[in-house]
Amino acid sequence: MFAFFIVICVIVFFGAMASGILGGIGNLLERKGVKGGLQGFLQEQGITNYEYQYTADNQYIVHDKGNKMFWIYGNGFVGRGYETITDVKLSIDDSVAYQSSISSAVGRAVVGGVLLGGVGAVIGGVTGKKNGKKIVHKVDLILSFNTPDTPYKKVSFMQEEKGVDVFSDQYKTAEEDGLYWSNLIASYMPQN
Repeated sequence: MFAFFIVICVIVFFGAMASGILGGIGNLLERKGVKGGLQGFLQEQGITNYEYQYTADNQYIVHDKGNKMFWIYGNGFVGRGYETITDVKLSIDDSVAYQSSISSAVGRAVVGGVLLGGVGAVIGGVTGKKNGKKIVHKVDLILSFNTPDTPYKKVSFMQEEKGVDVFSDQYKTAEEDGLYWSNLIASYMPQN
């Protein structure tokens, strides 16, 4: 009976190892496929004047300047004209750090501290603590549209299950990228 138990444990252990290795390989292939497919996507959509960024959740956010649209491309794609964007939110660990909507013509800082020094001022209320360090797990950008088929789309500039220190380069880059795109998108939203 004990030998049977040992055999089962070994099988489970090696099965988990193989799953992790194969999952990692599949993830790399998927990421490579998305990255390699960007040029074809741009050509297919007739996008020639653009800027883009590859995000932490293996998607691209694309500003299509020529067609006056923003696209999110990865596992499928969503493209919406400036006039259909109703709201843009930058959230840090599920707390809104920046928001702009068509109901407020000027992008408003949800937390007053943002006005005094960027989203970094929000960190105290947003993060958790681990071993005396303030940590952040994710930085997300959520776009809302006035289209019923896809009312919103989210991209992540950082996704870290264990979290990263708020003073790390990884977090600072994710925060800066999120602020850049949220403000860029807000600047093209229709004004009431």
